[in-house]
Formats: sequence, structure tokens, C-alpha cells
Amino acid sequence: MSGLDLASRQQIGRFVILLSLLMLWSLGFRSERPLALLGLIALVAAGLEAVRACLRREPINGNSLNHWDAAVAFTGVSGIALGFS
Repeated sequence: MSGLDLASRQQIGRFVILLSLLMLWSLGFRSERPLALLGLIALVAAGLEAVRACLRREPINGNSLNHWDAAVAFTGVSGIALGFS
């Protein structure tokens, strides 16, 4: 991870913190299917990250990681969580 620039490292840090909060939130509801809830919450987070990227006019294929990359990562987390539920 030392080869990444500062903006990319900050984006990864924000993603990890947000993902851990989403995981704790989905487990805190004590539902019968916490993975399904995590998948839905991650899908909402992906949409919000895409909206944030549009509002900031970030390039989809930028030099450093941005909110588009977080949206793709949250979509992957959603797919994995919904696949296992």
C-alpha cells in the first residue's frame, strides 16, 4: 500500500471505516438474515457514493481512487453478501 498516493490511501481508509460501520449496523438489528441486510445497506451506500462522485465531477478512471471506486467496491460487497444470504 506504500505505492499509493495520499488521496487513494484516504479513500481506502474511509471505505474501511464505512464498511465496518455498515457491518456493525446490520448485525445490530438482530434480524434473521444479517447478510441480506448488509447487502441492501451496501447497495444503498454504493448509490450514495455514485451520487457523491457525480456531484464532485470526479473522473471515472482517475489517477487516484475516488468515490466511483468506492461505489464499485460497495456494489461488490453487496453482491457477495446477497449471494451468501
